[in-house]
Amino acid sequence: MLNDINLVVGAGFSGAVIARLLADKGEKVLVIDKKNHIAGNSYDYRDENGIMIHKYGSHIFHTSNEKVWSFLKRFTDFNQYMHKVIAIIDGVHTTIPFNFNTLYDVFPESLAKRLEEKLLKNFEYNKKVPILEFQKQEDDDLKFLANYVYEKVFLHYTTKQWGVSPKDVDGAVTARVPVYLSKDNRYFQDKYQGIPLDGYTKVVEKILDHKNIQLKLNTEYKNSMQSEYKRIFYTGSIDE
Repeated sequence: MLNDINLVVGAGFSGAVIARLLADKGEKVLVIDKKNHIAGNSYDYRDENGIMIHKYGSHIFHTSNEKVWSFLKRFTDFNQYMHKVIAIIDGVHTTIPFNFNTLYDVFPESLAKRLEEKLLKNFEYNKKVPILEFQKQEDDDLKFLANYVYEKVFLHYTTKQWGVSPKDVDGAVTARVPVYLSKDNRYFQDKYQGIPLDGYTKVVEKILDHKNIQLKLNTEYKNSMQSEYKRIFYTGSIDE
């Protein structure tokens, strides 16, 4: 009977993990996806030269949650890739997020030293300060630094990314480009970081590989399905 089966809409990471957790508990699951492939926006494949292509943009896995890491390690090994972003600011190659190394790269040493001292007087070391919060400082030197970072790093990046002024973007998003009071040049500081050795698609394929899981691609979700299944878990686009 269909109403003994759970329906999961979306065969990306969220849908695959939900399906697997249910299946491991002995429940039957049907996973559908309107795309012609699994793994959602994490879908990747190797081209004719053996190069791994991330079709929808690059993805780097990172988490500090040991439970999440242990779950994924059942299905894949990871390399030890740690992401670093290089930018050119006023003709100088430096790192993003803006940190103490960036400070000394782009400013004369005397000015950088003064700014560093004031930053450490006002904030804790290793703290990430969202740029819009950082702009609220009253000290003239810190105001100068905040406006510099906003103009050189944050403004154009955010406007290009979202198509609106940074002031119209939710704070949870703007916090992703902070001033980082550290000398750690990595983009993420999570305990576990890397990229699956065989790609994300292979990970999702293995997660879905269970006798209690059935997969149907090229299949749209319809409202009429609501009465046909035991439970429905929707993991598609939020505006749908």
